Amino acid sequence: MRTRQLRQLAPALLRSVRWQPTVAAAGIAAVVLAARRDHLDHSAQAILVLRVVALLLAAGLAFALDDRSRRTVQSVPSPAWWRAAGQVSVALVPAVAFWCAAIGWVSTRTGDLPVLGLSLEAAALAAAGLALAAGLVRWRDVGDPGAVAGPALLVSGLMTAQLPERVALLVGPGPSWTAAHLRWSALLTAAAAVMVLAVRDPAAPSPFRRR
Repeated sequence: MRTRQLRQLAPALLRSVRWQPTVAAAGIAAVVLAARRDHLDHSAQAILVLRVVALLLAAGLAFALDDRSRRTVQSVPSPAWWRAAGQVSVALVPAVAFWCAAIGWVSTRTGDLPVLGLSLEAAALAAAGLALAAGLVRWRDVGDPGAVAGPALLVSGLMTAQLPERVALLVGPGPSWTAAHLRWSALLTAAAAVMVLAVRDPAAPSPFRRR
């Protein structure tokens, strides 16, 4: 039933969802990769470039929940979380495809690349941007949250480089790598929880209410 609804909604989603910022972010990331291709044989430089790529893709993905038709489709039988999942999926496909291509391309130039750790960072950044956008829609009634969430994520991503060592996120492979990625996992979990709350149907009964 849900799959059939998604197929029927697909043309409308392609017209209404702002997937173009994700494609534009991928284009900028491709320019960054091309400009730094002569330095990717150094592991530290490769990790830095891929982190920039992840941040750009996450900022572009934050525009996925921009939908000016949101008020007109609130009465359709599909729940709010299902519509949000469809919107995010439209922009997520090119983002994931480009990330996989970037990882593969850089891996051919760098011998030892922590692919899983970098992918965890990319997922956490994307989830944080989407959670911020979804929160703006749900609790601030912002129609186009990407204009706020995208730049905010870029600024926050740049500021993470200034975090003190005990809570650092942007670390290189070494003794602090595991601890930093536990923090990335916590960020991903928190962002996912906020996202779930934000896209939950307002008319649904509270899961904490005693029957």
